[in-house]
Amino acid sequence: GIEPEFHEINGDIVDIDVPDNYLLYVGALSSTKNVDGAINAIRTVNKMSDTTYKLVLVGPEANSTHAAALNAEAGDNIIKYGYVSSRRELSGLYAHATAFVFPSYYESFGLPPLEAMACGTPVIASDRTAIPEIVGDAAVLVDPDDAEAIAQGIMSVIEDRELRQSLINAGREQAHKYT
Repeated sequence: GIEPEFHEINGDIVDIDVPDNYLLYVGALSSTKNVDGAINAIRTVNKMSDTTYKLVLVGPEANSTHAAALNAEAGDNIIKYGYVSSRRELSGLYAHATAFVFPSYYESFGLPPLEAMACGTPVIASDRTAIPEIVGDAAVLVDPDDAEAIAQGIMSVIEDRELRQSLINAGREQAHKYT
């Protein structure tokens, strides 16, 4: 379940270096997590938006083959933050992100979207496997095979303040179901 630190975040970030406008991904950098879909989506978002967003990737690299491909794909708008061991630091990263992006192809459960929700961050997630059941109506669900759909989901959260606030409220409620 969700650790109390994620529900109790007060918005303070200590000892981390992140840009003002960023989208967050937390998880292994493996092909099953569809990090490439998130990277392609951020490129599209930055073409559609007046604001330039960075994609902050938090987590360990899963294998050297995918890591090499990711390094080749990563541009100026991708920040590989690495593994975070402190819950306070991780909850701060969640809380200050514009949105949390989780376009995974396969999850048996999917804890990161719930952690983001507990921190009051809107979630854009895959419409596959266990994720829709876990996030309920508290996230924008997208086809992970379609980077344009992922980008449109992100843009809806950025541009629609009512949707954004609705997702924040519903997300906190949804996260409280998993303790």
